[in-house]
Amino acid sequence: MRERVKYRNKYDDGTIETCYKSLCLAIIEQAVKDYKKMLEAEKRCEDLNIKREVRKLENFFRSEWFEQISNLDGKLLIKNIRKIILN
Repeated sequence: MRERVKYRNKYDDGTIETCYKSLCLAIIEQAVKDYKKMLEAEKRCEDLNIKREVRKLENFFRSEWFEQISNLDGKLLIKNIRKIILN
């Protein structure tokens, strides 16, 4: 029988603040991945659902909540990702 491998989260030092920061980072990372994926799809076809998802993600990056959970400039993030994906 195989032994269970214990994974240790690099952000897990046991404090609630570290857990909160880790969650915020995961939310932002997933949003960026989704945004890149949607921009690639939008580049290939003109589907209205894809355009809607792109706008939702852009609204998230410009939102007050995004400002609260990150120290990033959402508008600059959008600009930089668009530059990478669309050029």
